[in-house]
Amino acid sequence: MLYPSFPRKVDPISLTKYLFFEFIPSPHTIFRDAKKLPAASYLVWDNKGIEVTQYWSPFEPQKRENNLSEVEAQLRLMELLTESVKRRLISDVPLGVFLSGGIDSSTITAWLRKRCQGR
Repeated sequence: MLYPSFPRKVDPISLTKYLFFEFIPSPHTIFRDAKKLPAASYLVWDNKGIEVTQYWSPFEPQKRENNLSEVEAQLRLMELLTESVKRRLISDVPLGVFLSGGIDSSTITAWLRKRCQGR
């Protein structure tokens, strides 16, 4: 054990959430005395204390492309999706897709089927 003094007591509320949702929502974990960091954040722990910093948010104005029409936004999304998936198609072995049933894996699979027929 890396941290033998850490109490490994199961949090019954988190266990209930896991059994109901099949995952444990943030900030909870299966352990009573441990918490998850928020998405897109990091923690620094030094002699000044603990500081949690968010490094990215989709709602930050400087990160968004402003003034796009709906059609332009759709085209930009397709460009980004195409670029992202093409980068991951480079392989020396056959590739597969893990379908979780969510919109992201379904979208990627539909993109691959349309553009990579016969491969």
